Amino acid sequence: MSLVGLKKQINKANQYVSEKVGGAKGTEIESDFVEMEKKVDTYANLVEDLQMRTKEYLQPNPTNRVKLAAVTTYSKIRGTHAKDVTYTQPEAKLGDSMLKYGHILGDSTTFGSALLESGEGMKQLGEIRDSLDFNVKQNFLDPLNSLQCKELKELNHHRKKMESRRLDFDGKRRKREKGGTISDFDIRVSEEKFEESKELSYTGMLNLLESDVEQISQLAMLVQAQVEYHTQSREVLKALSDKLQKRVVEAQRRPKTTRGTSSRGGSTYSRGSQGSNGDAVATNVVLDGGGPFAAISLSDGSGSNPSLSSNRSAAMNPTSYGGSNPGVSAPSNQIDLLTGGPSLVNTAPTAQCRALYDFEAENQGELCFPEGAIIQLNRQIDENWYEGSYQGRCGYFPVNYVDVIVPLQQ
Repeated sequence: MSLVGLKKQINKANQYVSEKVGGAKGTEIESDFVEMEKKVDTYANLVEDLQMRTKEYLQPNPTNRVKLAAVTTYSKIRGTHAKDVTYTQPEAKLGDSMLKYGHILGDSTTFGSALLESGEGMKQLGEIRDSLDFNVKQNFLDPLNSLQCKELKELNHHRKKMESRRLDFDGKRRKREKGGTISDFDIRVSEEKFEESKELSYTGMLNLLESDVEQISQLAMLVQAQVEYHTQSREVLKALSDKLQKRVVEAQRRPKTTRGTSSRGGSTYSRGSQGSNGDAVATNVVLDGGGPFAAISLSDGSGSNPSLSSNRSAAMNPTSYGGSNPGVSAPSNQIDLLTGGPSLVNTAPTAQCRALYDFEAENQGELCFPEGAIIQLNRQIDENWYEGSYQGRCGYFPVNYVDVIVPLQQ
């Protein structure tokens, strides 16, 4: 810095201290100009705060915000489009996890298929989120950053320069009033420079404060980007929700797996034989499990056994096979191996139900039948499904489609 420049800086410093401490009066600025300066300061704070809050809205995670700020830098270094330099969104990470375990479970399972569909949906949401980040950055954040780094920076430069020239002008004028050797030419030059900077500052502030159309348009772009994001997200989520509802119905219709009967339970064996009149007779041998005193019942297809009529009288004497319990009786078509009398095994009537509605099988293993059909009940799988037989076919059907005529034995 030259000697002349150093003296000028000293004069400015003296004038500043005199105004702040000594109560010296400087050149008064018009109230309209001062009001415009306040608005510009508010505008500068607004631009800075809007950028920070918008970045927090796009990415609440501070680490991701740093990555978002680096997108432009990476694109410039690599010479690629800014949209090509992205990072993984949380939705996409969730989708990757669902896809991973969906493939492990396999699409043959209902839950595995649901995970695969959900994972694809989450991946689509991640792509939509990437598009939102790019649109907001391009159409809202970048213009705000340009306004802050160029227009406001240049305007603040003119305002600082105007204040510096005002101090120089007022300092020379005050020094002359005290009898200093300051020529009229120097004072006039300082005043002209001050007025020049003041005019540049006024013009810059006026242009900034009258740019409402441009600023409102940028706000509209921000809102439009959010509208597109939420609209596309809703479409993806609605389609995913419909698919998952179908998976829920499919899972409800699938019969539950039950454990097999114990090896100690009763077993039934059948064989065919020739009757005395030449007709075929079906002989059923029922082994009642549960101990060494197993009972065998023999019966023909008609429910009676003529060859064992001599043992029917034993059915009238419960004490011959029932011990001291007179309330126990046995049917005449079953014979105890030890006593030769009727067995304690009771033959229950066949469980049946009547169809209230037509039922069309939609999955493998289901039993279809028309309204009014009489269906034989084999077992109840759970609270929603029966297993039964109809016209030689066996399968599953819903409980609420039938009315039980003869209930299953517990």
